[in-house]
Amino acid sequence: MLRLRYTYVFVLLAAVIGALAHATDVSGASSAAESSPTTGWFLDLLPVGETPVDVMIVAEAEPNPWLAKMMVTVAQDREWWVSHVASAPRGEPIAYDARLGLTKAEYDSMLAHVGGMHLTKIADASLRVERLKDGVFRLHGSAAAAAADGIVVDLNENRVQTPYGIAAAQTRIEASDRQSMTGPWNGMQWKIHGADEEPPAGDIADLSMSVAQFCLGRLTESGRGILFYRASRIEPGLVKTAESFLCLTFEPGRSR
Repeated sequence: MLRLRYTYVFVLLAAVIGALAHATDVSGASSAAESSPTTGWFLDLLPVGETPVDVMIVAEAEPNPWLAKMMVTVAQDREWWVSHVASAPRGEPIAYDARLGLTKAEYDSMLAHVGGMHLTKIADASLRVERLKDGVFRLHGSAAAAAADGIVVDLNENRVQTPYGIAAAQTRIEASDRQSMTGPWNGMQWKIHGADEEPPAGDIADLSMSVAQFCLGRLTESGRGILFYRASRIEPGLVKTAESFLCLTFEPGRSR
């Protein structure tokens, strides 16, 4: 549905143009029934107790001036922009169009810069896992990992409870060379996306919605664990009232 695309249009632009799609590629996702995670799988990554973590951010090798130029232009024709994004195949960059406000050469340069995005460590922190009951775990993040604080992973119900709502749409992530920002990794993801009410046709300014994505897995090359969490809340007028982003890497199965 078109309204489920609004998140990527106005909140997660990098995903729209293929950046975070590369980082969290789910092109090989299976159904939830075929890929439900187990308690053993979770504890092999994050055992009960405190795990030291590296806090990461998404960085560019150099600034991307074409992205800002494009966003100024498309903001003047939001209805076309929504339609154009909706027509893009899942996980693929949006197609070139002169209405993006860029030349074809500038557009290609913009995508090349996005493809050069990578994860960079910015801080040390810790993540504590508390067992609430069998199959249900609460995360406690400290310092730079505080965005994870209070998240509940419920493996019995196969869902993740976040401050933005319950992420119950679960799929498997399979390692792929498309995961250029992180390097290939396998794992699971849970998502929430939706609007509080359906806005009138063509009126995206009345949209209210919460979106969240929680991923957990293991990098194939280093064997390190990776946790990726992003969430946003949008109110009418396309006002972002809350936002969370967190990416952690860690040695799996080691707590203190």
